[in-house]
Amino acid sequence: MISNDERIKNAINWQRGLELVGGDEEVFVKLIGMFESSYFKDALRRIHDLAIQKNWFELRHEADCLHGSTA
Repeated sequence: MISNDERIKNAINWQRGLELVGGDEEVFVKLIGMFESSYFKDALRRIHDLAIQKNWFELRHEADCLHGSTA
């Protein structure tokens, strides 16, 4: 079974992220944690709520914003 850390490293372009922070893995890991706790969870909650409401237009907009923030 693959570990959670391995899943994260596979889902994120780890090398590119490290390049963006000058190779400082500690800073990069902190930034990922900040993103997850501050934005990602809220965005998923909004997407979930919009799906329940069947508000497909706003759901697509929210999903596009989330995708753009992870690029």
